[in-house]
Amino acid sequence: MEEKLRALGLNSYESRVFLTLCEKGPMDGRTLSKISGVPLGRIYDVLRELESRGAVYVQNSRPKIYAVPDAERAIDNILRSRMEEFQKELSEVRSLAEELKEELKGKSKEGTLEAFWSFAMGIEKSLNIILQRLESVQNSLLNVATPQELHVFRSEKRKFTRVITSLLEREIELKILTTPEIVEILPPMHLRVPEVRVIDELPNKFAVLDNREALIKVENPARGGEMLGVIYI
Repeated sequence: MEEKLRALGLNSYESRVFLTLCEKGPMDGRTLSKISGVPLGRIYDVLRELESRGAVYVQNSRPKIYAVPDAERAIDNILRSRMEEFQKELSEVRSLAEELKEELKGKSKEGTLEAFWSFAMGIEKSLNIILQRLESVQNSLLNVATPQELHVFRSEKRKFTRVITSLLEREIELKILTTPEIVEILPPMHLRVPEVRVIDELPNKFAVLDNREALIKVENPARGGEMLGVIYI
């Protein structure tokens, strides 16, 4: 249980004190220090932190008595406190990201390559780069989906459908040229791609993203019907 409490944001001392109060009942700080093994010099700092999280209640007697009268409510309070910390961290990270974007504007050095390309070899790496680039589309996508990709997309149908659905929900201009085999794994009817053209044979295998990037799909010459890799330009 101590590990689970630590996953919720309590440190080792806080977890031990909390569990001791749950198992042994109300007690003063000195007794709690002895039973939990938390040093007396730290026990009151630990108790104040637990109290601030709503995990421990204090009776202002002499000496003060500490207790966890409702363990379930205490856990809910710990969770709520942790979620508030997450939200604060997320807000700070988002603000930092926006600051970096502003600072990096106009920072591109002269002599930057006019074109950038990379190559992924193997089915898994090829699929990763295809999905990654599809997710980055901002305006439009023209994709030639080939039968060679069929077994890959079937094995990762959920990911493929999620990406296409996301593009449709963001109202990306989406056009697909493909074969009958691929059509059957497109998203459900209510999210059908508006422009899909079906032909029996595809002369080339590529995708154009936002009219400025391209994915060229390379077929394995030694094993027909298998994707060898993807070139991203």
